[in-house]
Amino acid sequence: MRLTFTVLILLSSFTTFSQVKIQNLYFNSTQNILRLNFANLPPTPLYTGIAGISKSTTEPEIAEGIAHVEDTEGNVIIWVNSNGVYDKTGTLMPGSASILADPSSTEIVICPVPNTTDQFYIFYNKKLCSTLLYATVDMKQRNGLGDVITQNNPIDVANTYAEGLEIIKIPCSNEYWLIAYQCSIGFKRFRIGISGIGMGAMVQSLTITNNNTEVNYQGRGELDYHNGKIGYSISAKNRAYVADFNPTTGSFSNGKLLSFISGENKANDGMYGVEFSPDATKAYFTDYNNRDFLGDIASNNLFQYDFATQQIRSWLIPYQTCSLSPSEVEGLGQIELGRDGKLYIPHVKGCQITVIENPNSTSPTFSKIDVNTVLSTGVSDHIQSEIFVPLSLVASKTSICKGESVTLTVTGNANTYRWSSGIAGNSSSVIVSPESQTTYTVYALNQYGCEDSSSVTIKVKDVTSTISVTIPPAACSLTSATLTASANMDVYQWYLDGQLLNGQTQSSLVVTQSGSYKVLISSANCADESDEMVIELDTSKLKIPNVITPDKDINLTNETFKVTGTRSTLKLIICNRWGQEVYTSADYQNDWAADNLPDGLYYYYVSSAENCFPPQKGWLHVLRGPQN
Repeated sequence: MRLTFTVLILLSSFTTFSQVKIQNLYFNSTQNILRLNFANLPPTPLYTGIAGISKSTTEPEIAEGIAHVEDTEGNVIIWVNSNGVYDKTGTLMPGSASILADPSSTEIVICPVPNTTDQFYIFYNKKLCSTLLYATVDMKQRNGLGDVITQNNPIDVANTYAEGLEIIKIPCSNEYWLIAYQCSIGFKRFRIGISGIGMGAMVQSLTITNNNTEVNYQGRGELDYHNGKIGYSISAKNRAYVADFNPTTGSFSNGKLLSFISGENKANDGMYGVEFSPDATKAYFTDYNNRDFLGDIASNNLFQYDFATQQIRSWLIPYQTCSLSPSEVEGLGQIELGRDGKLYIPHVKGCQITVIENPNSTSPTFSKIDVNTVLSTGVSDHIQSEIFVPLSLVASKTSICKGESVTLTVTGNANTYRWSSGIAGNSSSVIVSPESQTTYTVYALNQYGCEDSSSVTIKVKDVTSTISVTIPPAACSLTSATLTASANMDVYQWYLDGQLLNGQTQSSLVVTQSGSYKVLISSANCADESDEMVIELDTSKLKIPNVITPDKDINLTNETFKVTGTRSTLKLIICNRWGQEVYTSADYQNDWAADNLPDGLYYYYVSSAENCFPPQKGWLHVLRGPQN
């Protein structure tokens, strides 16, 4: 009957698979198929412009099975419904035009062909109990857009199977289980391995009886696996089945048949959608049509089974009339887990999606998303068969001051831990004090012996700050300079001669006034104050001394002949009192100290290579104090 199935595939490697990477859910529609994109939260509704049905059908209002594949960045590579397989541009692949998927068949599922990075299996069937089929997509076709190279291949021609299908990854491998319900008999598994699709093996018998009489069950309803639990909605029979599932052995255990036949937990049309809470402590089921023959709402339409208490709870999710739909809302469709940990349920023949905000709770809350299309029952499923709960390495802080410590904690189900960056021990929580930015990685082994990893980067703020000076390009005088604080912090406070410069909060400061500058830097609880830097700008005219005292006294003042008030290249000639040149320089550096010359009167001639000032000439005295 009605379902959608989406699968996220990591094209670069099929040995690991993480649900948190899934960025999209597709919602089937007979008018305009909707894609809910989770790249940012809350998710964004996007529209394909494609109707969910293009084939002749006796039930044109039905659009159920749908699935898609994403790359590691969350970009959709292909998606499929009963029309065929679409490439990433939304173009129908030519080789899929005659695919025998039925719009009224609950689920379509996808998995990679093991040991390949560019081929996928698609599994589907016709409505009710029918032959199980598969197609193969080769992404090398059509210049990388892909095409269907085989289709409508039967898997088990001797038996018929219900519409609910599920793909489960086998731990520590790149192989998968295909789980299907053989009509009126029980669950079969098919191993999808490097040698192809294996023969089916019965793993759990399940017949449905009422007053000791076997009930004719035509096989509609969603089949779902998550975190060690498997569930099956048995439509039109007010039943559902839940069990533990071992993904390594492919075996069922602790199976329980649930009944929704009385009291406030009574269903009307029968269970259709199924999904588990993220922690797999709860199973949720929907009633596809909870209206009676008069069209009135007859029962609750959302049900929760609590594995811990074995208690069933139920709620009535109200409907809202959709102006785009010619008929009233029928009920709730399939349920799917989004990357945000919430569950999403379409309103069949309505324009809303119900969101279970906190599905791990026994008292969940609900919200709704309004969309501009009439929804059907199907939501794209994805492979939820994580080997174990994906690791997540969480830091108490990701940005610290130098010298601080931070706690790293691993969340997820694992048995042993191995750390990078020289961290010893087998602990799920460690304390580190990095001296500089460091990326820490933890590796963990689960109960199946598979290794997973997670990383976190800690940024370290060095609170030792210095001030650097940037001088503008050459000019005749220095009227400004740029001061820059070296530390990368969040808050900067600049001071001039001890006074705070209000409004100056950037890491750099342009100064146009001479004085003593310093900066106070801070970020969170990190803070430091720089040393003072004295800046002297040329705010006066050219100054040439007429006395120097190169006595090398303790103060070392007035030791050389210094020409100030200009940034030009200086040319200098020094003559003694008899007119003889004793010193000359074409690029004077203010360093003449009359070395090896006697005290007395001298004459200077100073000019500018850039003609910043007229040539200057005059006299100066060299006076030394008593020599020891």
